[in-house]
Amino acid sequence: MTNLYNFMDGMDGFAGGMTVVGFAALAAFSFYRGQPVIGWLSLFVVGATAGFLVHNFPPARIFWATLAVCLSGFWRGACRCWESATGSSTSGCPS
Repeated sequence: MTNLYNFMDGMDGFAGGMTVVGFAALAAFSFYRGQPVIGWLSLFVVGATAGFLVHNFPPARIFWATLAVCLSGFWRGACRCWESATGSSTSGCPS
């Protein structure tokens, strides 16, 4: 997951857009499945990324640094591990 976000960062708005869409869906499924902690944390990521995305649409004025990209990918992977550990798969993927 981490390196996937790193590859997407080179295109204007792509990594941020995918982060907003993916984490918004994760938040919706998390609230639906009774995992409010993952849901709220995912909404925080959506809010922070949406604020950044305004400056990242073409022509991009700023890009994510490697640290921000790695944290996004790491957080998505960590959410998946948390789902597996609690026995509640909110992403619809088998554990």
